[in-house]
Amino acid sequence: MANELSLWAGLGPKPKTPLRQFERPAPGNKYSDAERKAWSYAQVAARAAQAAQLNAEVKPPAKRASRAKSLEADTSSSSCFDSLTFKFGVVTASFSNPTIGDWDYEMSLKDAREWFAAESLGGWFNDNLK
Repeated sequence: MANELSLWAGLGPKPKTPLRQFERPAPGNKYSDAERKAWSYAQVAARAAQAAQLNAEVKPPAKRASRAKSLEADTSSSSCFDSLTFKFGVVTASFSNPTIGDWDYEMSLKDAREWFAAESLGGWFNDNLK
């Protein structure tokens, strides 16, 4: 190694290696810059069209049915109520006596089941809600 360095010592500066020139490999070297640029734009347009088609085909998932409990009381023997319905934490009571109309009462599912299972729907209403 020392001998190699000594050879260059008397000759002056080390000659520079010429810079490498990029040579485009085939088949790209057969096309001009304008043709390559046009091909690039065509590829971008094709990818955008493909992405738009994929986005158009994607549909949001269907909404599932509600899992909320819905209960209805048997009001056939009641002289007070036309209907009692529980849904989403609210009991809707439809009265059949002079207090005609629908009234909403917030309550838990447990309380609604207790009310709907009572012997007297009107009695439970008077004792617990009125």
